[in-house]
Amino acid sequence: MKKYIVFDANCVLCTRLAREIQEKSKGELNVLSIHDDGTKALLDTAYPDGWNYAPHFLEVEQENVRGWTGLGVNYQLLKALGVRHAWHIWRLARREGVNRKNKPSQFLFNRRQFMKTGFVTILAR
Repeated sequence: MKKYIVFDANCVLCTRLAREIQEKSKGELNVLSIHDDGTKALLDTAYPDGWNYAPHFLEVEQENVRGWTGLGVNYQLLKALGVRHAWHIWRLARREGVNRKNKPSQFLFNRRQFMKTGFVTILAR
C-alpha cells in the first residue's frame, strides 16, 4: 500500500510542510502536488462525487484509493508519523500560519484534540 500527502505545490509553506512530513515518515509517505494530472485522477477515484481544494491523505492499494481531508488527515498523519513527529508538523503549521484567512484550519489540531487523538491511537495499536 502506498500513502500520499496531497498539497499545493504553488504554496511555499505547503511545500515546506510536505517535505517535513516526507522526511519524518522515513519514506513511508510520499508527497503529491494537487496540480498534477495524476494526482487529480487519484482524487477523482477517491472522491467520485467531487473533491475540494485542500490537503488530502491518500492510501492507494492496486485499484483502490481511499482519501481523507480535514481532521482525517491529522489522524492519518498521527498514525503514520507517531505522536512526536506529528506534533512537530502541527506546531510548525500553526506557527507559520497555515490558516491564513483567520479561519480555523481543517489541518490543525489544538493541544487538547492532539492529546485525545494521540492517546486513542496509542491505545488502539
